[in-house]
Amino acid sequence: MQLSRIIRKPNISMPLKFPSAVLFDMDGTLLDSEPLWLIAETKTMDAMGFGWDLADQEHCLGGPVDRVVSHMRSKLSPDASDRYDSDWVEAFLMARVREQYTAKQIPWMSGARELVASARALQLPLALVTNSPRAVVDGAH
Repeated sequence: MQLSRIIRKPNISMPLKFPSAVLFDMDGTLLDSEPLWLIAETKTMDAMGFGWDLADQEHCLGGPVDRVVSHMRSKLSPDASDRYDSDWVEAFLMARVREQYTAKQIPWMSGARELVASARALQLPLALVTNSPRAVVDGAH
């Protein structure tokens, strides 16, 4: 999809204006990485002896890592909650996410590569905005 096709002229008498920059989200917008997050989240919960399912992933989808960690810890027993503090859970989870991101070529979302190419062809400044930590972003390829 070309960027010039999705920019609509709001009124016939108004000139067509292009954006001055384009901001892209990463997970689920540019990259089809949500399945990798599910694997990492499941491995993290397995390591603590608890389950994780699609409903849990959906609850946390698109949110910041601290929301994921908080939800994970809410599923733990009191004893496990004492053993696995938020820092441990986040570190373990991020290590599993980085493993997934570096082990696999993450597929682009449909049309995303073309949209980025279109914005580049228009010489628009591009930026990536994401809730993912920098180490995860750097591991995406």
